[in-house]
Amino acid sequence: MTLSIIELAQAREITDELLTELGLEAYLFEIEPHEDEWRVIVECVCSETKTPWSRVSWPVSKKLLLACGDNETARRKLLTQWQRHLSACMAHPS
Repeated sequence: MTLSIIELAQAREITDELLTELGLEAYLFEIEPHEDEWRVIVECVCSETKTPWSRVSWPVSKKLLLACGDNETARRKLLTQWQRHLSACMAHPS
């Protein structure tokens, strides 16, 4: 596996943008690079139960994640998928 530091930096930047766009109140995240399918790991405050921190992880296509930088269709697809994974962490209007 050849991991480009530039690709990993881009993936982290895009992931941060996506998580911010989803409206998380507070979070930490990491990207675990693997061959083609990477893993996103998010620790976030659960807005529904006010649990201090919850940990959620899921696989993400490296290609799709990196495409989000300049491809709105890819971005919308990941936002929809990630919203399901992070529903408990997302801010809900009162």
